[in-house]
Amino acid sequence: MNIHVERYFKTHQAKPLGATTVVVKADHAGGSQSTQTLEGEEMEGVEFSAVKQARSYKVNDPEAPGGKRDVEFESLAKGFEYGRTAVHISESEHNITKLETTKSFSIVGFIPRDKYEPFLNMGDVCITQARKLDTSSELALSSLVWALAELESYAVARIVTKDGKDPLLVLLIPHMEPGLECLYDIPLPFAEDVRSYQFPPLDRVVTVSGQTVTKHRLLPSDELTEAMSDYVDAMDLSSYGIDDEGNPAEYVPIEDTFNPTIHRINNAIKTRAVHPENPIPDTPPILLRFSGPPKDLTEKVQANIDTLVEAAEVKKVPPKAKGKRRKETVKPISGLDVDALLGDKKEKISPDNAIPEFKRVMASVEDLPEIEEAAKQMGSIIKSLVTESFGDSKYSQAMECLGVMREELTNMEEPGLYNTFVQDFKKKLLSGALGGDRRDFWLKVRVSRLGLIDQEQSEVSKVTAYEVDDFYKSR
Repeated sequence: MNIHVERYFKTHQAKPLGATTVVVKADHAGGSQSTQTLEGEEMEGVEFSAVKQARSYKVNDPEAPGGKRDVEFESLAKGFEYGRTAVHISESEHNITKLETTKSFSIVGFIPRDKYEPFLNMGDVCITQARKLDTSSELALSSLVWALAELESYAVARIVTKDGKDPLLVLLIPHMEPGLECLYDIPLPFAEDVRSYQFPPLDRVVTVSGQTVTKHRLLPSDELTEAMSDYVDAMDLSSYGIDDEGNPAEYVPIEDTFNPTIHRINNAIKTRAVHPENPIPDTPPILLRFSGPPKDLTEKVQANIDTLVEAAEVKKVPPKAKGKRRKETVKPISGLDVDALLGDKKEKISPDNAIPEFKRVMASVEDLPEIEEAAKQMGSIIKSLVTESFGDSKYSQAMECLGVMREELTNMEEPGLYNTFVQDFKKKLLSGALGGDRRDFWLKVRVSRLGLIDQEQSEVSKVTAYEVDDFYKSR
């Protein structure tokens, strides 16, 4: 059975106006001026010119001036990354990577309404209704809508909006109101789109032995749960607003909830177009209405907030210490340091047990020279593992050592030691100084993000995020 339908957007993300890159003219002499845009159209009375952009492609060539040689765009070819290999597919064969599809909209099955999870909604919602002035299609679609509603079911459909476009799976939801019978369709995810994560339960704690504990310091008490429930009820906005007749109404109706970014940009453009010399006015209060909870409501429920803070035992976090962090060590009751008595003063890290020994050394160091010595030994072990690796046989062990070294030196607030090591390590990997071409190991370092430690990861680091991104580029 075929039904002729029409499909429109029901919800679609609105985006702010975009800006064009221009250059201000140096010579403003004379009256009306005209400039040429990228399309060649004249812009009368405008004091700027459009910017034309050009892109060039270069390859390394030691014999060329500057060590690089220009290549024509026509000589470039597309390659797909497959591990360390670039898989080339010529333009004549490029169609094998695309599905050959034709425009279609067909139902593939039905599911019960209560089996659908709301988090599966993937994008814009569209409305599908029968083609206008087509009585047979209106009757057929009406039958489908009523059947879905009565059976409390949804339909799953496959849609291709244009020939050659990728197919989508959509969920068809029946909707009926006076004068309109239609289907709302919502894009569904494929298996690759779903992210599955496991989190511990919120109402119990499972111990290592498998015992279930319902009273624990990490679980909310009955008092805290009740205080939070009272606070949520007190902050209810569903009836906090007032309608035109003075009756309680919804505080955040969708028709009065405006996008502050879009309207702020539009207001700024209109003001500057009409009054070029005037300053941009402040943001209208209606756009800032939902930037925070209502002030009068917050003051009204202050007692509930105080009760919640007391029940949750909220305390002010002390300022972060500027000194070097030291791992807290358990001291024996006798006061004797067993490690100091039985261990060597300067312990050498064994490659066969590198990670535990490195952690033990880092937990007992007292000054910077000892940290530098431990980092030096660990760095040598990592380089040896890569050099002695037959293929990638020891890559996993080297990666684990590298990650532990990075973590420990970050905790000790000595990111400079790691950054110095990893910069030299990268050069040796790419130059072949560690037993041949080790670009495959460098790829693992890039994927695991075990490069430079920036200022976001350690306050004492002098490396910026831009330098980190530049570091991951293979050169």
